[in-house]
Amino acid sequence: MHPVERTNTQKIMSIQRKKVKSRWMYRWQEYYKDPITGERKRKSSKWFSSKAECEESRQDFIGDPRKASRIRTSFGQVFTEWLKFTSKGNTPKTVKDKESSIQMYFSDLLPLSVFDITPTAIKDCMENEDFQKLSTSRKNKMHGYLKSIFSYAEDFHDLPRNPMKTIPTFKATESEKLQEVQILSPADFAKLVEAVPMEKAEYSNLFIFLYFSILDRDETKRSCQPDVCRREGI
Repeated sequence: MHPVERTNTQKIMSIQRKKVKSRWMYRWQEYYKDPITGERKRKSSKWFSSKAECEESRQDFIGDPRKASRIRTSFGQVFTEWLKFTSKGNTPKTVKDKESSIQMYFSDLLPLSVFDITPTAIKDCMENEDFQKLSTSRKNKMHGYLKSIFSYAEDFHDLPRNPMKTIPTFKATESEKLQEVQILSPADFAKLVEAVPMEKAEYSNLFIFLYFSILDRDETKRSCQPDVCRREGI
């Protein structure tokens, strides 16, 4: 049997199963392109008594493209497909951002086989000086783009695992955290003090309030430094 060309317009269906008289039966379904007409078709197998037998039949039908796909399917090809696939729900600006971001910061990955890209190769791109200059939120957006691309490869190209699942998202730097602290005017600070019971441990009560309502633990500690002035505000 000649290998068939599968289409990438819909997620390849997984092996299905059903119970018949207390026994599990299995079958597969594949979407493919007719080599003569070019039409998109679906092939369903018969029901098998074992999953292994079902998978063997499926591989016979598709010509076991796994080895070939490791050579011919580049990250760049998958990226192009993903960009088109996800563009329906995106604005033109978002599509352009996805395209330019991957090409700018991860161009080294584009010619590589999507099956051969390791977490180390991705991290090497992230160590690039230009990438490191990005804000944490921007880096995490790139992280999300890559994770989505490799998830697409899992769904449509039989990629065994997503390398991005082992790469954690980025955490905000100390300078970024400081920038997020809202500065209170003296008038606003006075209102805040008046709203908190100030019997004895006035600063303790105040910063407990801040901890639970405005600031995280690190920011609260920074606010407790000697330069805090009740009269002038924070």
